[in-house]
Amino acid sequence: MCERSSGISHSRRPGSGRAACLARHGVQHYRTIGTAGARTTIQRHGIATWQGIVKAKGWASPRKPDLLTDLAVSRVLAEQAA
Repeated sequence: MCERSSGISHSRRPGSGRAACLARHGVQHYRTIGTAGARTTIQRHGIATWQGIVKAKGWASPRKPDLLTDLAVSRVLAEQAA
């Protein structure tokens, strides 16, 4: 709810709302919101609907570790930071 609480953007730079929210509240903030959304969807529409959404979005749960991809991403991020 960082970006539009009360209809007013709280980010200091346009387009940085999610990044600012992530920096301010951390990953757990998004995890909590996602978990609450999943529970609500399942309660209101059933598990089959939730599974259909997960499949349609291509969300893997839980994420399967891929060491080579993680190392490649780490190199790219390190180069960008330098």
